[in-house]
Amino acid sequence: MKQFMETLPDELLDMAASVLIVMPILIVYFALQRWVVRGVALTGFK
Repeated sequence: MKQFMETLPDELLDMAASVLIVMPILIVYFALQRWVVRGVALTGFK
């Protein structure tokens, strides 16, 4: 496994880290999407 980790390109590790950071944000957004849309509709934000 150590040998495999040494051969991974930095871009692959950067992408994996990006996905791990963005996924919880997206999960929370989709879980609360109903309230986000309702809030935008009530304020008239375009």
